[in-house]
Amino acid sequence: MHLILISYDYPPSPSVGGLRAVKVVRAFREAGHAVSVVTARLPDEQGSVRHREPGLEVLTVRPTISPRQLVLKLKRRGRAPASP
Repeated sequence: MHLILISYDYPPSPSVGGLRAVKVVRAFREAGHAVSVVTARLPDEQGSVRHREPGLEVLTVRPTISPRQLVLKLKRRGRAPASP
């Protein structure tokens, strides 16, 4: 089976969310699945393919706005989601 994982962060991003995504990808690959990861392009990154090997490809897209920027923008407008 070929799976697609969408994760805002994926290594080499230092975010914890990226580390979680790597663990999910590893589990799927160990189960015999091919995985494509779609992730946010890093500021200094060029191109749309970060990594490619048999059974794994990491594709990047340019984010229009980061989750943090979105929350700040909503707060300025007075429409931020309530904190848990």
